[in-house]
Amino acid sequence: MVLGGVKKAWAGGGGPRPRAMCVDLSKLTRFSSSIQPERFHLIYDCSPLLSPDTPVWPGDLPLSRRVSADKAAGDGYTLSSLHSTVHIGSHADAPMHATRDGVGIDECPLEPFIGPSRVIHVDRACLDEEGRILPDALDGALDNLPPRVLFKTGTFSYDSGYDDSFASFHPDTIDRLGEMGCLLVGIDTPSVDPLNDRDMLSHHRLADLKIMIIEGLVLDEVPPGDYELIALPLRLKGFDGSPLRCILRK
Repeated sequence: MVLGGVKKAWAGGGGPRPRAMCVDLSKLTRFSSSIQPERFHLIYDCSPLLSPDTPVWPGDLPLSRRVSADKAAGDGYTLSSLHSTVHIGSHADAPMHATRDGVGIDECPLEPFIGPSRVIHVDRACLDEEGRILPDALDGALDNLPPRVLFKTGTFSYDSGYDDSFASFHPDTIDRLGEMGCLLVGIDTPSVDPLNDRDMLSHHRLADLKIMIIEGLVLDEVPPGDYELIALPLRLKGFDGSPLRCILRK
């Protein structure tokens, strides 16, 4: 339900499941000069709220905040630092995350992270016994396929801890996307590979095909269809990934 043009986003920790926040531009009275209301009517915020309660990969570093100055305590300003894995919430994986000779996120092109995209709903019948998305999931969704494809599986929730039964990709599906000229794939789970897959087959296949990766999306309230994706990584020198603020515009 849209309230005042905005759907509520998850507040973190316990409570309701995180949901994609949706802003209905047609209900706003002012627009910045960069927004054309006749072209875009909805903005979906597909990133979860990040907090110390945000689950991270088992063994990885959760988010924490250190306050070195606090206006409320009488300091002249508030100043804090952030400590966290870069693979938190919605994030991009750089090729070096999985490959010995891969580049860092600062050397990755920006083109894959902005432009026409498609959200595809994945039926559970299109998952194999390991929960990997099979090529059948693409049937009926390939006509005029944009080069950025986001997979809505509904198999992971940020408010329920780490459930290792989340969906990932079968390498054959990655190959099919590569044949279609895909530049980027995204998924609403923590990884494109199963939790216990030490070989990281899909990560390697995506790196070989020069397809960028977004993991950890929140797509539960995003209807399947075509959108403009904007999900830019930070320019972190030599890092193996970056958090993203991911939005879809329609």
